Amino acid sequence: PRLIAPENGASGVSTHPLLSWDIVKGAKTYSVQVAMDKEFKKDIVVDTSNVRVTSLEVKKALKSKETYYWRVSAADSNKTSEWSKRWFETGSGKLSAPALSFPSNEAKGVSVNPTLSWKTSVGAVSYGVQLSTDENFRKDIIERDSIRVTSLEVKGLERNKKYYWRVNASDSTSTSDWSNERSFTTGSSRLAAPGLVAPSNSAVGVSISPTFTWTDVKEALQYNLQYSTEKDFKKDFVEVNGLKGTSYRVSLLSTKEKYYWRVQSKDSTAVSDWSDVWSFNTGASILATPELVSPKDGDEVSTSVTLKWNSSSGGKELFAVQVSTKDDFSNLLINEEKFEKTDFALSNLTPKKKYYWRVRALSDKETSEWSSEWKFETKVTTTTSVEQRESGVPSAFKLSQNFPNPFNPSTTIEFSIPKSGSVKIAIYNILGSLVATLVDQHLSAGTYRTQWNASGVASGVYFYQIQANGFIETKRLMFIK
Repeated sequence: PRLIAPENGASGVSTHPLLSWDIVKGAKTYSVQVAMDKEFKKDIVVDTSNVRVTSLEVKKALKSKETYYWRVSAADSNKTSEWSKRWFETGSGKLSAPALSFPSNEAKGVSVNPTLSWKTSVGAVSYGVQLSTDENFRKDIIERDSIRVTSLEVKGLERNKKYYWRVNASDSTSTSDWSNERSFTTGSSRLAAPGLVAPSNSAVGVSISPTFTWTDVKEALQYNLQYSTEKDFKKDFVEVNGLKGTSYRVSLLSTKEKYYWRVQSKDSTAVSDWSDVWSFNTGASILATPELVSPKDGDEVSTSVTLKWNSSSGGKELFAVQVSTKDDFSNLLINEEKFEKTDFALSNLTPKKKYYWRVRALSDKETSEWSSEWKFETKVTTTTSVEQRESGVPSAFKLSQNFPNPFNPSTTIEFSIPKSGSVKIAIYNILGSLVATLVDQHLSAGTYRTQWNASGVASGVYFYQIQANGFIETKRLMFIK
C-alpha cells in the first residue's frame, strides 16, 4: 500500500496518531505495524491484522518526543503484499503542530509589517505564535496566543533583520508542540518587494510582446520594472519607472532569447528591495503559448467545471480548446476554434472519469504551440440541504455525533445554535484538507440536521467541524464502503 499520513519525516505528530493509506485493488484486509526499531525486530508497539478499512487509530498512547516507524501490508484470500515503510516523530499531546504557510522559509525582502499565516490543525480552537531574532527563541521574543484565525499581522519589525517564527495549536484541554521553525529577512525598506506572477519562472515559448505581472504591495504607490538578457542586470537592461498598476506590456523582444526580470515597489518616501529574479525564454512569435491555470493537473473536480488559462501575449488573440478522454487527444470531446475568452465551461461530464485538456492561441497570421497537457478526474457530486428539527431556541451551541457511524454512503449531522448568525459546517480529511462544505449560510436560532453523501471519496476517517459566532467544535466520523 501507499502510505498517506503521517507523512514521512513528520514531526509533532499526535501521541494517538491516525495512520492512513491508499486502497489496494483486490485487497480484503490490511496488517499494520508500528515500532521504535527501524528493522521491526523489537520494540513493536502495534501489530494488528485483519484491518478492513484504510486507516487505524493508535489507541494506546505512544511515547512523546520519540521517532516511530510504521508499515502496512495488503492481503486477499491467497497472498500478502510486501511491507511498505515510513517513519514519523511524535509530539507531546493529541494535537498536531500547524504547518507554516507564509512567509516561505528563508524569504528575503519581506515587509517590516508582515502577515504570518499557517494551515489549520484539525481540532484546534486557537493558536499561539512566537517571533524572535534568536533561532533558539530565548530572547527578543514577540509572543501572541488565543488567536482564533490562521494568520497574524505583525508591525514595526527592524529593517534588514533576520527573524524566526513558529506556531502551536490548542483546544480546550491541550496544546500541541511548536511547529517547525521558519526564518525570513526583512528588506531595507518598510515596503515589501513585490511577488512575481507572469511570465512564470523558467517559462518557455513566451510571446515576444509579453505582459509582466506582479502582486500588489500594500501602501505602494508605484513600481519599477527591470528586464535584461544579463542575470546580474549590470548591462543591456531596460528599466521602466513609475508604473501605477501591477502589469506592463513590453513590445517586441528578441525571438528565441532568454530574459531576466524583477520589480520593486515605491511610495512617496521609500523604495523596496528588488524582488526575486525570474527568467523566461521567448518563442518565435508574438503569440505566447497559453499557460493553464485551473483545474490543476491531476485535480479531482465535479461533473461541471470551468477550464481557465492565462495569455501572456496581452493582445486580442483567440484560442483553440481541446478536451479529450484520451491522453493522445484521439477521442475529442471538445474541439473549439477561435474562442474569445480565457475560460471554458464544461457540464454533464461522466463521474469517475479522466479528462485531458490543452489550449493554444490564434490570430489571423499566426498560431502558437499547444500548451502543456493537463488532466483532471471527475468525482461523484454531493448535494446537501439543511432541515430545521426544532423551533425552540437551544440553550447552547452543540455539534452532535453523526449517525449512523460508521456509515455508507450517507450520514446525518445534527447541530444547535442558540442565536442567529453565519454557520459553516465542513468535512476535512486526516491531513486537514477540505473535502466538502455542507453548510455555509445564515441561520436563525434552532436545531438543524444536514446530510453528507460520501460516495465520491475513499473509505476512511474524516472530521466534521462547525464554526458559528465564534463557536468551533470538531468531531470524527468513519466512512466504510
